[in-house]
Amino acid sequence: MTVEASTGSFAEPGANWYDIVDGTGTLTISSSGTVNMRVPGVYTLTYTKVDAHNNTASISRSITVIDTTRPTLTLVWASSIGVYINTVYTDPGATRIDIVDGTGTIATYSGTVNTWALGTYTFQYRKTDTAWNISAIIARTIIVSTPPSAGGGSSGGGSSFSSVSPTPIVMSSTGTTLLQTVSPNIASGSVILAIDISKNKYKTAIEAMIQKWYIQNTKRFYPNRTITRSEFLKLLVQAYGYTGPVNVAKKFADIPNSGNLGLYVYFGVAKGWINTKNMNFRPNDIITQAEINKLISVVKWTATADTIVSSSFGVTRAQAVYTIVQSFDFQ
Repeated sequence: MTVEASTGSFAEPGANWYDIVDGTGTLTISSSGTVNMRVPGVYTLTYTKVDAHNNTASISRSITVIDTTRPTLTLVWASSIGVYINTVYTDPGATRIDIVDGTGTIATYSGTVNTWALGTYTFQYRKTDTAWNISAIIARTIIVSTPPSAGGGSSGGGSSFSSVSPTPIVMSSTGTTLLQTVSPNIASGSVILAIDISKNKYKTAIEAMIQKWYIQNTKRFYPNRTITRSEFLKLLVQAYGYTGPVNVAKKFADIPNSGNLGLYVYFGVAKGWINTKNMNFRPNDIITQAEINKLISVVKWTATADTIVSSSFGVTRAQAVYTIVQSFDFQ
């Protein structure tokens, strides 16, 4: 008999016996031999019956295990990934599952991407197993687009900011962009690959912010870097909902009124989250978990605003994103 390879056990059909004295019966298992359903080949099962007078009879069955099932492929990450022009793209590939060959990863079957030229590229993936079964082809599109123009004011750490528009605010020192709105020029459902968050304990929170388009990763998120006060305030404003420029009577000496940094900081001042008691905001200082908790409490429960004091004990970017996501119930 011939059976298809599977992850289950061989369904033993057994054998019937007849004896002139003992009567009739069924042998439900073989006396010798086994069948490995995950390994194609020919197996022999032997059934033996000994009657009440020690008379013995045997019969054998040949089982052929075949593999005609093609592998199943699944993309790692999204089916559409956006990258900026003149950057390095590393494809995450796909995974395969095969009854006989097991699991593993595969690279592309066809397609290339030229990150030096704008456009939409297609990668295809296909796998042939050891029995020459060919999987269905799956595909991924890679969209090479232009990053937003830099301009306006600046924050610390070498970051540059674009004008207020539905385009990302580029933070060139870290490779991360923050979006002003949820109107990216990338196909719906796309993500920008961040290769350094896959094993981070706050991966789900970071991805939640990515899906909201508050964070867009060009290549790396740098989750273990400390986050500055200006970076955290921008994320907080995004999560709360930025509604446009505001005018406040008193300014910080180190925060210009023009440029995106001023828009975010003075939005927080106008909302009563922070005050201008001190002359300087110190946007490049790292922020502590206590300071983050204070800001969150002010935003969510209208606690009394206070001056944000700098500290040498910083919070990582991943921890900060996790705090915001938990506080605003993104997940």
